[in-house]
Amino acid sequence: MNSNAGRAIAVVLLTTLFGVRVGETLVFQMELPTASGPAPTVHLLVRINATLDDADVDQARATTDVLLASVGIRTEWHDCRDVRACDLDALESRPLIVQLFSSRKLRGGDICGEVIRDPIMAPTIAIYVAQIVELRSVFRLRGVDRGDLLMSTLTNGHLVGMTIAHEVGHVLGIRHSSVGVMQARLSSNDVVALRRARLTFTPQQGVAMRHALGTKKRGQAD
Repeated sequence: MNSNAGRAIAVVLLTTLFGVRVGETLVFQMELPTASGPAPTVHLLVRINATLDDADVDQARATTDVLLASVGIRTEWHDCRDVRACDLDALESRPLIVQLFSSRKLRGGDICGEVIRDPIMAPTIAIYVAQIVELRSVFRLRGVDRGDLLMSTLTNGHLVGMTIAHEVGHVLGIRHSSVGVMQARLSSNDVVALRRARLTFTPQQGVAMRHALGTKKRGQAD
């Protein structure tokens, strides 16, 4: 995919997903690789054991796709409710497992997601949907108080997708930062930025993530 085509796709996606004007989406800059190579791909095997409706699952997928596309990473989402979609033998590279739990993390405080690493199995991204539902309710109430439509119409899917992208960042070696997707905690202004497609990874994080994906792929080939 060339850079111009990537930007055009991003504008269409962001207008559809986040409900913002096309003029606003133009500030969103894709950092796709140049002609030197295709965008690296991360495969997500998504296992859903949570009370999310189809609209929230679709929104989570779309949000994850857009956030990772902002740093030139292509996402392949495999919904394991269809067993055939999660056939490991059919995948070209080692996937990341995303487990959506309906509960909170036991003794986990307000943790919405984490990476569980195993020396043998693929890394697992655990998403605690009950905590995300509670967080969404808080933000929506703040949105009503502020008269902010973007906050008051926030969905579980927006925050689930944001959390998945954040944890993918951790899998690829990115630590918490003071700005953007990799913040440890989101403020109300961050939620508005997410809805306006202005909450992203930093350019430096994008370079490191793409490099990590390239390194992992070469290691599998060896």
